[in-house]
Amino acid sequence: LRVLGEPEMSASSLKVSAAGFIQVPFVDEDIRAQCLTERELSAVISDRLKKHLKYPEVHVGVKEYNSIPVSIIGAVNQPGRFRMERRVSLLELITFAGGVKTESGKAVTLVRQSAEVQCDQGRVVVADVEQDMVEVISLKSLLQGESAQNPMMRPGDIVIVPVADVFYVAGDVPRPNSFVLREGMTFTQALAQAGGPSPTAK
Repeated sequence: LRVLGEPEMSASSLKVSAAGFIQVPFVDEDIRAQCLTERELSAVISDRLKKHLKYPEVHVGVKEYNSIPVSIIGAVNQPGRFRMERRVSLLELITFAGGVKTESGKAVTLVRQSAEVQCDQGRVVVADVEQDMVEVISLKSLLQGESAQNPMMRPGDIVIVPVADVFYVAGDVPRPNSFVLREGMTFTQALAQAGGPSPTAK
């Protein structure tokens, strides 16, 4: 925050609280920064400082993004926590995590832990969402680009990509082992995963 010609009213860093407010020098009440652009926030602060200055010139800039992270775990190549500097979709988050592994299941579980906050012309609109709401999303539909299966992430969301169910092939086959069970897989396809029956198989 820089107030032209007034270093005591300026600040090198102001932290936006989880509720979306900042504390500004010489302003008694907290100011809501959430849903405002830098220019809009500058105008709000300038208006508040008119109590002390006749023509305050205020400049606000974002020094560092430090949002609440979202997490992705399970059958992805790089599970972990990701901080969002902008709105990110579920498909983008999976991309950031290196994509899904070959042994991933057919559905993704999304655990929402916060209410959805939307901005409407500078105003904050909070949608009523029950805590720990769980959504199950088809991985196939998501990877095919269906927008209905690609929600936007919210701070604190947890994405779980489960490992697929497995089946086992034993006996007189070249490669007895466990294999990933794919949707719609037939018995013949399953047997082929193990190399098919050996010449001596009954």
